[in-house]
Order: sequence, then C-alpha cells, then structure tokens
Amino acid sequence: TFAGSGCNGDRGGGGYLVDGVGTAATFSKLYGIAGSANGRWLFVSDFGYSNRIRQIDLESKAVTTLAVDMMSSTDASSKLPPPNGGMTVSPDDLSLYVTTTRGHRIRK
Repeated sequence: TFAGSGCNGDRGGGGYLVDGVGTAATFSKLYGIAGSANGRWLFVSDFGYSNRIRQIDLESKAVTTLAVDMMSSTDASSKLPPPNGGMTVSPDDLSLYVTTTRGHRIRK
C-alpha cells in the first residue's frame, strides 16, 4: 500500500479523515486521480461525507488536504459541489481542474 490505512475514514461524518504519511493517512471514497506532469504530485478526489481534494507527495508519501467540502460556503462563486468527477493537471503543473457530475461544472 502506497497511501491509506485501508480503513474507511468516513465514520462519524468524515471526522476520522486524517492527513498523514503513507498508511497513516485515511481516505473515504476515492473517486478520481490525476498526476502532475513533473511526477512529484498525485491528486485524488475523496468523495462521500468528506468531499475533499487530497494531494500526495510521491517522494515523501505525505497526504494533505487541498480543499474541503465547500458546499457550506456562503459565497456562491466559491461553492464546489462534491468532487465526484474526474481531474486533470495542466501541462505546466500550475492548475488542477476538477469536474463535478452533480454541479455540471469544471472548476480550476
């Protein structure tokens, strides 16, 4: 196992989701994956109660959360529906694009 404990981090409404190194990190429902052009980063959408975009450093195996369920945001322009679609990284590694099937959008 490269990353993730193998235990569902969704228990308790996402309260058990943990950023960490390698198998110390927990995930919920992994849905999409994308790699950076430089080979340093892996991005995953963690769908479910968590609704997070997670980043994995392929050298250190450190898992960090980049974005958390923004559906509760009061700013309509920043609302991000659950990341339940695909992802891709721009060729210059400067942008991450996320699709949302329920939100009918591509977000940058």
